[in-house]
Amino acid sequence: MSTLLKKQLPKNTKVLNFSHVRFNTGRCTDIRAIGEVCRERNILFVVDVSQSFGGPPYKEEIEYCDVIVGATYKWVLGPYGHAFAYWSERALKEIGNIHISWQSVKSGADTNDLLNYSMDTLPGARVFDRGQAPNVVTMSILSKSLELLEEVGLKTIEDHNQKLVNFFIENYPKSMYEFVTPIGEHKNILCLKTTSGIDTLKLEESLSQNGIDISVREGNLRLSFHLFNTKNEVETLLKALSE
Repeated sequence: MSTLLKKQLPKNTKVLNFSHVRFNTGRCTDIRAIGEVCRERNILFVVDVSQSFGGPPYKEEIEYCDVIVGATYKWVLGPYGHAFAYWSERALKEIGNIHISWQSVKSGADTNDLLNYSMDTLPGARVFDRGQAPNVVTMSILSKSLELLEEVGLKTIEDHNQKLVNFFIENYPKSMYEFVTPIGEHKNILCLKTTSGIDTLKLEESLSQNGIDISVREGNLRLSFHLFNTKNEVETLLKALSE
């Protein structure tokens, strides 16, 4: 992919945005390879991790990213309405901010002197904070979810998820479905398409009535395996897909 990217990227590209895991195919982007291309071309690399963060660890990949953004209601197990962002030192220097609020400046911490306006912003990515604080009630839910992920450990979660993914890959009904996700370029999401003319939306409804929750995206069946799933549940899914 990196070789093709070098050929296809316009010479005046300043920012490149990629999804770490594609929502419609489950294909996982090689962050390191693309990040290296961006470094060579002095391009800011922005990565959307909504479809993966909370599963695989990101320790090595972070150094190749200038900005990382993601929603919390997926793999982080948080509620709707919350998102997060990481900004590298380079991104903080090169990306301007045209919106300043009282909560993104240092003087905002002193509620007895709010009229002493200042443009001296908080450090790091806090300069990009919105004008109002997040919903306090849902933030408490997110806080407990993050505590759970930290307690279990991302490496443990990744190992658990991959065992379920591998078990499914080994046992899925191959005469009825084929993978859209390139095997070997996957993480925690698998996408399949039917080869027997089954209506995927009707299949989704039928599975839901039997307590199995999947998604249909672009006509593909999307399966997501996470820490709360068990091998027995995957076996139930396999049986349902074979009927």
